[in-house]
Amino acid sequence: MNSQIPYLIDLQKIDQEIVRISAEIERLPLELEKLRNEFLKCKEKFNLREKELENIEKDLRSKERKLSVKNEEFKRYNEQIYKVKTQKEMEALNNEILSTKEEISRLEDKIIEIMETVEVSSKELEIEKKIINKEEQRLNSLEREYHRDIEEKKKNLQNLKETQETTSKKVNQYSLNLYYKLFKSKNNLAIVPVKNNICQGCFIALPPQVENEVKLTSDLIKCENCVRILYWEDEDGNK
Repeated sequence: MNSQIPYLIDLQKIDQEIVRISAEIERLPLELEKLRNEFLKCKEKFNLREKELENIEKDLRSKERKLSVKNEEFKRYNEQIYKVKTQKEMEALNNEILSTKEEISRLEDKIIEIMETVEVSSKELEIEKKIINKEEQRLNSLEREYHRDIEEKKKNLQNLKETQETTSKKVNQYSLNLYYKLFKSKNNLAIVPVKNNICQGCFIALPPQVENEVKLTSDLIKCENCVRILYWEDEDGNK
C-alpha cells in the first residue's frame, strides 16, 4: 500500500467534517432568518387585525354618538307636539318623529351587531396575543441557542483547519494535488476502499488484478471508472 494512503484517509475525514460544519454555519442563520420572517408575518397579521378592531371600535363610538343625537332629536320632537298649531305642522312633525324613530332603531341594531363583533374579536385577539408573545419568547431563546451553536461550530472548524494543515504536511505535493482535485470534483469523496473487488465510490466491479495492486503496490491506484484513489480494506474494516 502506498505510504500516503493513511494520511489521505485521515485528511478526507477531516475535510468532509470541515465541509459539513461549514455548511451548518451557513445554514443556521438562514434557518433562523426563515423562522424570524415567518414570525414577523404572523405578527403583521395580528397587528392588522388589531388595527381593524380599532377601526370597528371607532365606528361603534361614532354610531353611539349619532344615537345620542337622534335620541335628543326624538325627545325634542315629542316635546314639540304640544306646541304645534296646524294639522300640516302636526303631519310634518309626525314624519320627523317616525323617521327619527326608525333611524334610532337602525342604529341600535347596528350598535348591538358591532358590539358582538368587538367582543368576539377582542377575545380572539387576546388569545392570539398570548400566542404571539409566547412564540416571540421561544424565537428569542432559539436565536440565542443558534448563536451559541454557530460560535461552537466556528471553534470546531478552526480546530479542524489546524489539524487539516498538520495532516496535509504529511502528504507529498503530487498526492495532495491529486487528492484535492478529486475531492472537489467527486462530491467530497476522493479516496475510497476496494471491497470484494468493487470500488466503493462508484460500485463498479474492478479488474481482478486491481485489488492485488491496491494491496501491494506503492503507487496510487485509481478506479478506471470514477478515477477515485483506491485503498484496500477487508470485511472487518482493516486496511
